[in-house]
Amino acid sequence: MRNGSYIRALGRQSFEPSQPTSDTDSAGSSTCEQSQEMQRRLIKAQNDVLATVGVCRRDTKQNQVLSEAIIQENEVGLLVGAVDLTITYLATWPLIGIRNRLQTYRTYEGLRYRDVLLLTCRSNGILDLLSGMPAHLCYQLVNVVRDHIQAKLIRHLSTKPLFRDPKTNKPRKKLLYAVNRCFSTLSWFLVYPLYQHSILQSLHLLPPTSLLPSLYSFIPFSSQSPLALPSFPGPVLSLSALAFLASQAANSYFLSSFFQQYSCGLLQLFFFSQIRRVIPHPTNPDLASIAGALDEELDRAHWDTDIQVPPPQQDETVAIMIEQTSSEGDRSRQHFTATLQFDEPQPLPRGAGWTEEEERPLTGMTDGEPPPTQHRVTRLSLHPADVAASHVADGVATAFSSVFESAVMRTIARSFLLRQGVSPGVVNMRVFSPWEFRGNVGLIAKALAGEWGLMWLLFEGSYFASAWIGVTWFGYPAEV
Repeated sequence: MRNGSYIRALGRQSFEPSQPTSDTDSAGSSTCEQSQEMQRRLIKAQNDVLATVGVCRRDTKQNQVLSEAIIQENEVGLLVGAVDLTITYLATWPLIGIRNRLQTYRTYEGLRYRDVLLLTCRSNGILDLLSGMPAHLCYQLVNVVRDHIQAKLIRHLSTKPLFRDPKTNKPRKKLLYAVNRCFSTLSWFLVYPLYQHSILQSLHLLPPTSLLPSLYSFIPFSSQSPLALPSFPGPVLSLSALAFLASQAANSYFLSSFFQQYSCGLLQLFFFSQIRRVIPHPTNPDLASIAGALDEELDRAHWDTDIQVPPPQQDETVAIMIEQTSSEGDRSRQHFTATLQFDEPQPLPRGAGWTEEEERPLTGMTDGEPPPTQHRVTRLSLHPADVAASHVADGVATAFSSVFESAVMRTIARSFLLRQGVSPGVVNMRVFSPWEFRGNVGLIAKALAGEWGLMWLLFEGSYFASAWIGVTWFGYPAEV
């Protein structure tokens, strides 16, 4: 850094292009104080400074190869994930349908789980085994779109003055949470017909040929809608009517389905985040790896953060030496003194995802500590860990919510059969009561164990495929 070009590069403002000053003699010819070689050296010095401090990166051939390899590996990882998700759906959906029927019907009492599997395979075709899966896929896609729109809406509202505290300029989290819950509840009216259609098809109460429900079922309180207006036995404003409305709301399959899906989703998210933290990260960096430690909170998206830089205690004076070359070839040295003034820091606006932990200072490494382990953070390398965490979280959440799920299945089946004109006595003979806890409990436990075993086999296949692709195409170590 003793070269004058580097000193002049550091003295200029950021990204300000350096232009040589020109003087014109009496004859009108232009004479530059700096030669073209000095100008090229100054530009090179500016680029070196920007690349050294990390503002920009040189577009070298090695960096181009690195970026292309990372992009290609991420694309292959997305493709492997899509294929893995498709195979998982096709393989596990027949077992999920069998478990749903075991949770609902009395027909399977006294049978062994192996006999149930053999009976299902012999008496049902491929359409019967996969019945309800198209509607369930549409239900999942609509949920993804709904969550995306909901996140955009909450982020937009968090910037409005109505949803921010005028004193602290912090978002009003309780108000935003209330809006978020209202949006989720109201949007459940849109996705519920898909959910109910999938459940009824998996219970073999609807033919598998009708892949999706009719459009009229999405209109609330219509003739084909699963939602119906409550019927009051007396005056609407009487105490008996209010008590009857409360009992109907407590036994409503619409509300019970909403709370079951909401609680199961929270359990899956909690177990996935906890399991994902303890799973070892892949430590096999090479040319296609990102050199940096993988943060444990990488998958959590914070909308806005606060960046506060403490101002200096007093003005700082920096002396800059500039070497100037005259036209005769001799060199003179001049000293210039510049005072750098620092503006008061302005805190950035905080989003609704701000937490108190973001104001804590970051702890740096002390001398003697080992450097952070470099991890491979591409889609392909992280795919096995994501699959393992997803399978375990889904299995544990399903086991914890199985009692509530059984009540929802039975409530939907009983309500559908009663609307079809089946007598209540026949319905009681075919379907368990919603809170009959001992109904086929042994078969349900074996069904869950069978699903866990299948998910373990699917994980082994996914891990083998990801490792083989990584070793063959992207230079993964052979022992991984």
